[in-house]
Amino acid sequence: MKPRQGPGPTEQKLFNRLGLNLKNITEDVSGLKLPEIVLERLDEAFICARSEIILAQNAQDRSYVLCGADSGGSNGEFGHVVGFAPSTNFPEIQRESFNNVIPNRTHSFAISNELVRFEVYRSSHTYSVGMALFSIPLNSQTRPAISRRDLFLYVNGKIERDDSLPIFRATTGEQIQVPTLLCVNVQTMVEASRCNWCVHSHANKLGPVLVRPT
Repeated sequence: MKPRQGPGPTEQKLFNRLGLNLKNITEDVSGLKLPEIVLERLDEAFICARSEIILAQNAQDRSYVLCGADSGGSNGEFGHVVGFAPSTNFPEIQRESFNNVIPNRTHSFAISNELVRFEVYRSSHTYSVGMALFSIPLNSQTRPAISRRDLFLYVNGKIERDDSLPIFRATTGEQIQVPTLLCVNVQTMVEASRCNWCVHSHANKLGPVLVRPT
């Protein structure tokens, strides 16, 4: 069982109002690669964090953009959230609120040529965090390929003492530090994964992420 991919009818109306024609929706792009049993559990709890990336074309100038759904929430016992941040290459992104009365679903859409996806899954006090960069060329009028670059993946972290961030450890037991420049964004999404019956976007607090050239 997989979360629904792509916009529903009401969301489609939002894209139509923005003058965006959907061209492609990626599938199975979750950086956390959650097991089927976890996806079923989330589905039964009506928690829908959407990790897909949408390629859309502007109806006026025919240029392409990427769209991502800031989505998900928690039921108290566990949570799953996805949020999209700008990169320093494209620090200004368009964020369109989506007035969804159903909790733990889609809260807003982020639109840009480059998006940094934060994904957090929480089970009780254990956290997994993934981050990936998606990009397409600026002002491309021919259908571009979506570039993906995984930036980090931390699993089975726990919040110890009064720390606001999960502590992740290597198999040797050595502590793995979340990069300093990402701490605020990771903390924002960790808090979102604890937001019970969430009906608002936490992703609008995410700051630009410095992405170094490969």
